[in-house]
Amino acid sequence: EELPVADGLTSDGAEAVAREEAERVVLTLDDGLDELHTLLQGLLSRPPRRAADAPPLGRWLREDLLLAAHREAGEVADRGARLLGLAKTTYRRRLDKALGSSVGPAGRPAEWAPVERCLERLTVLVDDPDEDLMRRCEGVLLREIVARLPGNTGLGSALLDVSPPTYRRRVAALEPETVEVG
Repeated sequence: EELPVADGLTSDGAEAVAREEAERVVLTLDDGLDELHTLLQGLLSRPPRRAADAPPLGRWLREDLLLAAHREAGEVADRGARLLGLAKTTYRRRLDKALGSSVGPAGRPAEWAPVERCLERLTVLVDDPDEDLMRRCEGVLLREIVARLPGNTGLGSALLDVSPPTYRRRVAALEPETVEVG
């Protein structure tokens, strides 16, 4: 019998994610994004049934990516903002919020740890100053949510941790061929 580990996450999915992570060697940003996709697939292999049970994966992804970029940039805001493809003021505002988060990385379930490590590696792999790493990582998560939960705005928006109207706009903005990830 499969035991629940955290809302929307299962122990067998977590074990598969950990095995997959241990076997991967990341050489390029695209390899890193592929790894992120695989990890998120594992986490969403059995999505929660109700929005109230959905872990805020989008918030965790944004916060952990910001914190990873902050460390990789030597805590220099200009460099961190460029690393993620964000305006400096947006970066600072989001970073302040992530640093002040009451949950923080310690409040994440253990199954999230491989994703956090992947995000750390991604910040090291960015070599293009015009790369929008935040948008690309959020896009990986969004495409996986849409693939797992087509047409389920309530649950999808809860997982992405955005409002339903924002979720619908982001889904509509996806290119048609990218929606069919699976």
